[in-house]
Amino acid sequence: MYMLSDSEIARAWEGAETFLCSNKIDHAEVIRLRLILEEILLNYRNRFGTDCQFSLKTVKVLGKPKITVQLTGESFNPFSSDESGETELLGRLRRLSDSTSSWSYKNGVNYISLIPKQKIKLSTTAKTIIAFFLAIIAGLLCRNLDDSIKGELLTSYITPTLNMIMGVITAISGPMIFFSLLWGICTIGDINTLSKIGKRMIGRFMLILLLVSALSALFCYPFFGGSNAGSTSFNFAEFYANLLNVIPDNMISPFITGNTQQIIFLAAVGGIILLIMGSRVSALTTVIEHLTLMTQTIMTLACVLIPIMVFLSIYKVILSDQLSNISNAYKVIPIYIGLSLLILFVYTMIVVVTQKVNPITVFKKVSQPFLIALTTGSSPTALSANLESCEKKFGISGKIVSFGVPLGQTIFKPGSLSRFVVVSFCMAELYDVAITPNWVFITILTCFLLGVSSPPVAGGAVVCFAVLFRQLGIPEEAIGFALAINILFDFILTAVNIYCLDMELIRLSSSLKMLDKKVLRDKV
Repeated sequence: MYMLSDSEIARAWEGAETFLCSNKIDHAEVIRLRLILEEILLNYRNRFGTDCQFSLKTVKVLGKPKITVQLTGESFNPFSSDESGETELLGRLRRLSDSTSSWSYKNGVNYISLIPKQKIKLSTTAKTIIAFFLAIIAGLLCRNLDDSIKGELLTSYITPTLNMIMGVITAISGPMIFFSLLWGICTIGDINTLSKIGKRMIGRFMLILLLVSALSALFCYPFFGGSNAGSTSFNFAEFYANLLNVIPDNMISPFITGNTQQIIFLAAVGGIILLIMGSRVSALTTVIEHLTLMTQTIMTLACVLIPIMVFLSIYKVILSDQLSNISNAYKVIPIYIGLSLLILFVYTMIVVVTQKVNPITVFKKVSQPFLIALTTGSSPTALSANLESCEKKFGISGKIVSFGVPLGQTIFKPGSLSRFVVVSFCMAELYDVAITPNWVFITILTCFLLGVSSPPVAGGAVVCFAVLFRQLGIPEEAIGFALAINILFDFILTAVNIYCLDMELIRLSSSLKMLDKKVLRDKV
């Protein structure tokens, strides 16, 4: 433990600096992190006095270095402009830094996390792109092989390897989604936080996401030829049975059968119960945190299999003389872009009409975080700019911004959800799965649940596609194909998520009378 004195702060940093240097963090970024941490601790000293103690821990989470500071006392967010929180210097330092900094409050303890940005290696996305094109080249070169040789390759090597990879991913997917959602609810803080602003915010998030899922399905329905397959009559009994099927008979069978809807239901109920019980189950929530990190670490390790899976899936399609499947999937790209533009247009017009603001002004103010998300495909990278835009450009209260932006970037992802819907329709058509009204209902419900609970880690998409296709009766070999398509979608959906979150926070803060409309309407 350290005191909030200059000498103790310097002593605490020495160990952190050694840790960062050993993890090959850029020297200039280490200096910026030191200034950020010192400014944060000085804010706490001004608030609590020099006698307040703090702890500083350095750990590696999912292979990434992380610095965590803990201070016991009243809730105080050093990154909020309210109540003498974030200073001008701290805000400037955070904007200059490539690292991610966040605050949370739980069981009487303030938690500050600093996650430095490491030197970029060849990403999984880059490897997947390379695997995709290598598979096409290898497949075209091998198309003229003798049929017996191609059959031997498919039955003895490619298919068994793909089945093994899918077995690994399937085994991880259920527990990973369960613990990710359970821990995500626990990090809200306590039931009081949830009941004040959080309950209304989360309720609105859920309603909008359900509407986006339904509208995305209606948008896609006319474009895919597979919609004429199977029975087109609506069976209410089947609809009702699917609705009841969300609630499991017991707590074990969902994990054995891989029923994603039931797993998410159990996680949501369990998370709310843990919030209600609060500090009485603090030891259990710690165990859940560790289990979440464990499953996410396993998934990160399994990510090395993703480029292999993409290569084998595309190679198998070409070797099986199904090359037309790839060319027939072209329309999924303009359909998704069109759907994304429609979502952005509708959300913008709702804000323009209800808040009486110029649409050009709205887009200019959201342009910085939007373009960062569009060009990087990373929500954490756009977090700092988004926090600043929401509070200083849109006039949203700091109380909503500090809680809503981090929470929203975790669970409010309309772009990601609509991606699941579009890809589901595309794969169903390519693999001759009947797109009946009841199939559409299952798609809407499953995509909605995955849109809320998709794990925010590398490999999260492959987990979601695995459980989604299992629910919809789409062959697992379609996952590699879907991941190849998803490379382009990642950038678009991240930008859509950021844009829609800002629009929704404007609407929410206005309904709570926590929006400065003069700031919102001021031209940039």
